[in-house]
Amino acid sequence: MGIGVGSVSLLARYPVKSMGGEELEQIYLGEGGVAGDRLYALLDLETGRIASAKNYKVFGRLLDFRARLIGGDAVEISFPGGGRVSTLDGDVDEALSRALGRRVKLLGSPPPAARILRMNPFTGELRESELAPGTFLDGAEVHLLTSSSLSWLGKLVGDAPDAWRFRPNILLETEGVGRLEDGWVGGLLRVGEAILRVERPTRRCSIISLGEEGRVDRLGYLKALKEHGGTLGIYCSVVSPGWVRLGDKAEILRP
Repeated sequence: MGIGVGSVSLLARYPVKSMGGEELEQIYLGEGGVAGDRLYALLDLETGRIASAKNYKVFGRLLDFRARLIGGDAVEISFPGGGRVSTLDGDVDEALSRALGRRVKLLGSPPPAARILRMNPFTGELRESELAPGTFLDGAEVHLLTSSSLSWLGKLVGDAPDAWRFRPNILLETEGVGRLEDGWVGGLLRVGEAILRVERPTRRCSIISLGEEGRVDRLGYLKALKEHGGTLGIYCSVVSPGWVRLGDKAEILRP
């Protein structure tokens, strides 16, 4: 038996790292996390690092692109100014390089010890960090957020934060206002058919502050979170695979 904590109100995956994703009615949580999530990433041919909107002065515009799977492992990428390209086309790298004004290559598997560059939005300082081994993920397999945490942040900054800005895989509709999921760390959470282990709070970065074309337009979000540990939401790993659908209930499992 478990203790009910809410229901699923949003499901999303992001087939290309740092690009906009796709909203789904159901997702499969298996070994490695959400099927089709962060399946691809761009390699910055000028630096040899994986392109990330965390280096927002160079790649913040990636968030304005949108990626969706179109069958099997094929992905279609829509450009912010119109037009699209897919991995079924022969000129995907050329098209993306032209759209970004920088030489890039779309990768379907991460190179050894893949790294990204992060820019501190307060200081402009760049630092390098490694991705999770064998993946294009920055953290754990599944990113989950609750409406209670979004409401808490909204009260803090006098705004109504959009869940998409925080790029969750799962958004739970929960009661009340507060950082509800922080209390689940170390426990097991059943969502739909899947069981997740709640690993740690999600440390937030410059991405939640970015507007169109990489402009910093919501720095107040980061400033507010910095005063409260710098985190919002939780990272989870998959203990027992299964499907998760919109409307599914979530419950904390008893020890």
